[in-house]
Amino acid sequence: MSIPIELIELVEKYEGFRAQAYQDITGIWTCGYGFTGPDITADTSMTLIEARTELSSRLELIWSAITQKAHSTLSQNELIALSDFAYNLGLNALFTSHLWALLQLSEKQAASEQFPLWCHAGGKEVQGLLTRRLSEQKIFMTE
Repeated sequence: MSIPIELIELVEKYEGFRAQAYQDITGIWTCGYGFTGPDITADTSMTLIEARTELSSRLELIWSAITQKAHSTLSQNELIALSDFAYNLGLNALFTSHLWALLQLSEKQAASEQFPLWCHAGGKEVQGLLTRRLSEQKIFMTE
């Protein structure tokens, strides 16, 4: 499967690349293009090539999961926006969200209005997340 370059570029833009692990604003160890998980520790490091390979693999899994679970056919832009959302927040957050429920009811406009609500981290509104959600919303609504 080949995912659109626009999705890769969107994730790279908002995640940024970090070769050495760091703690994000909620204290979670993060490396590469926002990679988290039990295998990411203070000692984790990776090359740009390793990170791009991992990013492509993760995005392919997300893209596939969304297309398989959707009740209707989604446009490429809808898939890009939803995949970026899920990459940042997780597939569980997407699939249990009101956004997803509205989308399954074919309420595209109402679903799009949910994106900006997902702009908090550590209980606080984060401008960078709001910017990202507004970008996803715009992509989602573009024919």
